[in-house]
Amino acid sequence: MAKRGGNLMRINNSRGLTLIETVIALSLIVVLAAAFAGAMTTGLKTENQMNNRKEAVSFAGEIVENLKIRTANNKNLLSKIIKENSYSESSAQIDFSEINNYFSNTISNQSNFYNAVIKYTEKNVGLLEVTIEVEWTANGENYNEKIVTLLAVDLNE
Repeated sequence: MAKRGGNLMRINNSRGLTLIETVIALSLIVVLAAAFAGAMTTGLKTENQMNNRKEAVSFAGEIVENLKIRTANNKNLLSKIIKENSYSESSAQIDFSEINNYFSNTISNQSNFYNAVIKYTEKNVGLLEVTIEVEWTANGENYNEKIVTLLAVDLNE
């Protein structure tokens, strides 16, 4: 306030922001930007995980489809693998790396990133429950996906 001729005159300076208002506004912007950045990071991480899961399920599906393929003697590939490697006819657990030579290079190359285990259990004569478990590590975390299906096999000579 200023004194002029004995009267008090008010100074009204409403044309700008005070320093406090500016600091508060900038603080809010920084907090919102940090929250947005955190949400983006989480979103990108989740998207990456989902892409890996999609690839793993696709890999497992390709293994299952290849196990169904008929070989020259009209037996499916799983029957051939069981017979040629002397696996039990009723149940077994096979590491994919032991049998990847039965599969195309496209599938075998994926096994560099994914570890796959093929498990089967006899459900009925000529019918196996086949489980493909795919495991992988990404960003220091372990993940796994599983596909279960029934597959008719002919294990007779």
